Amino acid sequence: MPRIGKTMASYGETKTYGLTEDKFYQHQAEFRLLDLNNNGFINVLELKDYLKRNGVTAKDEDITHFLKFDTNKDGAVSFDEYMQMMGGFYIREKCDSIFLPHTRAVLQTTTAFHANK
Repeated sequence: MPRIGKTMASYGETKTYGLTEDKFYQHQAEFRLLDLNNNGFINVLELKDYLKRNGVTAKDEDITHFLKFDTNKDGAVSFDEYMQMMGGFYIREKCDSIFLPHTRAVLQTTTAFHANK
């Protein structure tokens, strides 16, 4: 899988969020896909738009669950908040079941594109 943006090492050992290197980069790529305006945050509109474009009808409770990880309550999930969410065992399972099936196809397409360059 191609590395996007900062490397894991640039976050320091304390910023691996309990993830393996592959999982760290996988979730970093997912964050970039969800962050449609590339400002480093995922807001409700971006999340709903991403899911809609990928054929997912999200329930309000799914969106509410996702926004529980906006720990500083600024109305958007930052990269740090997202990675903390993905680092939790129960949380990772819940989010994987909602988001990963839909992002895997996009990630595979992106990987194939970069491999052909």
